[in-house]
Amino acid sequence: MTSLVLIIVSSIFGAGFATGAELVTFFGNDNPLLVSVLVGLFLFGFMAALIFAGKHKLPMWLVRGISFVFLVAMIAATVNMAGFIVAMMSVIVCLIIINLGFESALRINKYIMGAALAVLFVVAVSNFEFHLGERLQVGNALLYAGMNSFLLVAIFAVARKKFTRQQLLIASIVASVCISVFVFVILSAVQPYSYAVMPILELNNSYIVWLAVFVSVFTSMYVAMLGVNVEDKHSWIYGVALVVSLLGFKKIIGLFYPIIGAAMILYVLVICVLKLNSVFRRIRERQGFR
Repeated sequence: MTSLVLIIVSSIFGAGFATGAELVTFFGNDNPLLVSVLVGLFLFGFMAALIFAGKHKLPMWLVRGISFVFLVAMIAATVNMAGFIVAMMSVIVCLIIINLGFESALRINKYIMGAALAVLFVVAVSNFEFHLGERLQVGNALLYAGMNSFLLVAIFAVARKKFTRQQLLIASIVASVCISVFVFVILSAVQPYSYAVMPILELNNSYIVWLAVFVSVFTSMYVAMLGVNVEDKHSWIYGVALVVSLLGFKKIIGLFYPIIGAAMILYVLVICVLKLNSVFRRIRERQGFR
């Protein structure tokens, strides 16, 4: 169960979250506590929608396409942190992990992501400054949660074969709480450094913190690869992703992430409407039977 929770967190944490870049971009003056609650609630709603979607699943061509965007963003973040050669080597290592199978990826992720989260949590808490914020834009919180939730589609597509619905639901609750806590402490800590490309490194630029951020990017990279590979494997895609990543991390996020976020909000709303309609139909049928 711990492995499942951590790979869910890995799929969301990524480059912008781990570094604080996305958080300060979306919520620079917002209330960190309310933002974290809204993000956690939406993420749980999205995971519940994936668990109970039934036949209303996202088409695999869309899963692969958007996973490719996330893969490009993670490669771009790696280029930004360590250069193109390291990014290329990271892609190769991710391919090896993916080819080992989902269970191997779970085991590997459990240890490296667990360690990275511990480091980042300590850094954020040690620089924590509580404030209520100047405003709260609910739309921003939902959009942010929507765009960061997409890689969960690939995770749940594979995890349904390994875990029961109850296990997935419990893991979703635990992961949502964990993510809410991290949004709260990281956003509270890094707001004064909104100008930086990777604000959390302004708090502590030590090698171990840099490595924790790198691991967060790396784990999101192979989760994105899992989405790209959800049906079959085309190795040439990773060469294309490496080239496209040269556009730059911030440009890729600014261009594609809001669109993805809006699409995921729409998806959750559609699933909710369909499920409610199904419930009301069953109620009407039972009343008519009686």
